[in-house]
Amino acid sequence: MNSLSWSFHLGFGWPRMRQVIVWVCALFFSAVLPVRAQNQAQEASTAAIVTAIHGSVDLVTAQGVAPLQPFARIKSDESLRLQGGALVRLLFLASGRQETWRGNGKIDIREAQGLGSGLPAPETTMLAVAVVRQIARTPSDLKFVRQRSLAMGNSLEKVEETYRRMRMEAVRGDLNPELYLLSALFEMREIDRVEQLLSELRDTRRGDQEAQIVVALYQKALKNLKDSGKRL
Repeated sequence: MNSLSWSFHLGFGWPRMRQVIVWVCALFFSAVLPVRAQNQAQEASTAAIVTAIHGSVDLVTAQGVAPLQPFARIKSDESLRLQGGALVRLLFLASGRQETWRGNGKIDIREAQGLGSGLPAPETTMLAVAVVRQIARTPSDLKFVRQRSLAMGNSLEKVEETYRRMRMEAVRGDLNPELYLLSALFEMREIDRVEQLLSELRDTRRGDQEAQIVVALYQKALKNLKDSGKRL
């Protein structure tokens, strides 16, 4: 007996079954699409992500001034205020440009780069835009469990290959390869690999403040993920 026959056997006519199907579809999309749209809107409005902070750095927005947080997403037209010889490192999503700023002064954030005032020129390097966009999906204190998107469309093998290349080209202390790998593995729900990499970072970079912040962020993200039952 096919599904249509079952519907009539159970007392449902086709018009009633069609209403049920429409209702189920509407319920599904009302739950999924707003979350996806919110994630996409957040990413679209982000100009840069903060990957390192040392010292006193404030985020200045239309809402006021607040201490800058690790892996904060900064919008175009917001600004950063460095004091006491502070350091901040930014990755710009649109250009793949990485900037490391030091000193006392102000950085106005634009779409593809920062504009400094009262600061020495930043140290800069360029990364592939796709790599930067993956790093930008690092969990932050504001949101730990992200819907899987796999926007880059990469297989695990491709991700591992990109990581190995980045690691070979990286200078000592550069965390970008690990940030890329962790973000991709977390989205792929390769939880065992994420936990293994976090253990390695924790043990081999005990004195590295950025590495320990990354470990803490992902440990909290994993806890929230497991508590929510979204492993798959």
